[in-house]
Amino acid sequence: MNDNYLLSRQPIMDRNEKSSAYKLLLRSEQARGGDASPSPVEAIIDSLSGRGAGELFGDRRGVVTVDAELLMNDLLLTLPCGKIILELRHELALTGERIERCRRLQEAGFGLALVNHRFLPELKEFYQTLDLIGIDLRRTPGEQLRTVVGSYHQFPGKLFAHEVESRAEFAQCQSLGFDFFQGSFFVKPTTTVKKKLNESTVSLLRIVQLIMNDADNDLIVRVFQESPALTYKLLLQANSAAVGARREVDSVRHAVSLLGRDQIRRWAQMELLAAGGAQEQETPLVEMAAVRAGFMEHLTKCHPMLRGFRDAADRAFLAGTLSMLEAIYNIPVESIVEEVALSDDVRIALLHRRGLFGEMLAFAESLERCDFDTARALLVKLKIPHQQMLDAQRNSFHWKSGTTA
Repeated sequence: MNDNYLLSRQPIMDRNEKSSAYKLLLRSEQARGGDASPSPVEAIIDSLSGRGAGELFGDRRGVVTVDAELLMNDLLLTLPCGKIILELRHELALTGERIERCRRLQEAGFGLALVNHRFLPELKEFYQTLDLIGIDLRRTPGEQLRTVVGSYHQFPGKLFAHEVESRAEFAQCQSLGFDFFQGSFFVKPTTTVKKKLNESTVSLLRIVQLIMNDADNDLIVRVFQESPALTYKLLLQANSAAVGARREVDSVRHAVSLLGRDQIRRWAQMELLAAGGAQEQETPLVEMAAVRAGFMEHLTKCHPMLRGFRDAADRAFLAGTLSMLEAIYNIPVESIVEEVALSDDVRIALLHRRGLFGEMLAFAESLERCDFDTARALLVKLKIPHQQMLDAQRNSFHWKSGTTA
């Protein structure tokens, strides 16, 4: 097993700004300082074999960049081909042997994509077989984009814009007929933002804090009772959990008792991220927040100084959740720290990225932005075994669905 790689997962969006697939980026020890992909064959095979693809991509497909070595390696056929789209790098020469190999891989069930490929009329028959045709906006100046797109419109493959960095670029690509998009624009703070914590947000934070402080149930019930909207949501949640029970959930106190503190805490933390409504709940930022919080929680279980600390997982999860509120709602982290009574270790992590939780937070953030060199240095500092870190990361990718162990 290759234990010298790091990975990141980036959302691929459709025309309605909904996440429809993921781009997998890996960096091996040997590839320090260079492009994030491709990685050695062993790294990709290791990350996607067995349940790996399902853990990384959930019910969606994943785009994986391949070089000549991986393209021709028969270990590819051991992977769950129906979940993977193979993206051929721009410098990969399309020889007759490689085109035939692509045909056989498609017959096995793999999707096929090109990225930044110079259009060649003699390859029109091959272009007809592509599922995705990728164009990197950073490598294709605006005045050339229309010409490049025009070359590929005659083929059935969907146009896929890489490195979209602004609303203007997204709109331009939509107008040119692109169907899929990936880039930093989709994980930037939303344009409709909240400048301060609203009443529901404060109440949710109070509930989380009360549970983490092992407060009496009466205090938790009182917070719910002060907010009709949260009371209604709690009762809906409790009734859902009580399917098949002999009696209905008839009070806030009954709902709290039925759900239990751990489930209420998790629910409240997810409600914090979804406080902007159903539309915001589906954004990549909200998904990133859930993944970051779950990742930090799982990391505490393999950290040599935290795995025996009873509250470490809860505090790490809270730090991960709160760290995303500024990006999602433009709520300054200073406001969160001022309005909510947090433990010192969580507060220092949020404000300064210091302490054990701060180092974990910085590590998670570096992976999200594909800063693999920084991530590698932080992982050494954290003293978490590499394979245990990868397991924690995979668990976090599908944490929100409740399928982790």
